[in-house]
Amino acid sequence: MGPVCWAAIVESIRQVGTRCHPGENPALAVELDQATAQLGAMFVARGWTPQQLEGFRRQMGEADTPTEKLCANTEATEMYRGFASADMADLRATTETMLARPGPPQWGACL
Repeated sequence: MGPVCWAAIVESIRQVGTRCHPGENPALAVELDQATAQLGAMFVARGWTPQQLEGFRRQMGEADTPTEKLCANTEATEMYRGFASADMADLRATTETMLARPGPPQWGACL
């Protein structure tokens, strides 16, 4: 998995949490917000424009999908539940591994 893949997963889970389960898991929300900020800063530092980053986040977070439809997506909800039950240190370690990768942001092998 590459940093772009991890950022896509994080943004997707972050939006499901924010829009479908607000306030349910504050520790997860903080972890996902931090990962999103760190990965975004890295992408911009390594060649993405702020507009590219925003477009990526909108697409991966399904910003144009109605909330009711997003929250009815059982696969997305299952992924959110998996992240919610994960050890936050493991999520942080994955983010740190992605941030440590040299070169331009890459998708790598993704799900």
